[in-house]
Amino acid sequence: MEYLNDLLKAFYMKIPFENISKIYYFKKYCLKDIPDIGLYLHGIENFNFGGMCYSNNYHFNKLLNYLDFDVRLIGTHMSKPDSHMANIITVNKKEYFIDVGYAVAFPFAIPFHSDVIQTFKVGHSTYKILEQNW
Repeated sequence: MEYLNDLLKAFYMKIPFENISKIYYFKKYCLKDIPDIGLYLHGIENFNFGGMCYSNNYHFNKLLNYLDFDVRLIGTHMSKPDSHMANIITVNKKEYFIDVGYAVAFPFAIPFHSDVIQTFKVGHSTYKILEQNW
């Protein structure tokens, strides 16, 4: 868990949540999808880009998979079903919610219990993780 939380903190220190890259990539390359890893890293290095939930969580998921973490992408609800992307990671047989793609930083893994509503605070904001409904 310490290693995972160190990775999350490092991610937040270098890779911002932003949408300028999405607009730039659309205008320059007509890109409507997640940028590939080369373009994503080029934007971070040369323009201080990061991305929105889809690109940040997708590429963080690929990094965690490369590092042999047991992680899966999930669609989550914001204003509509599957309007946000995040990750569920399993460490020591326990699941945790991680999200590197939202305008607020969650620089830590949140214990995930799929059968209860969870409420937590980050700064001045309160967030809820609802129970799974499948």
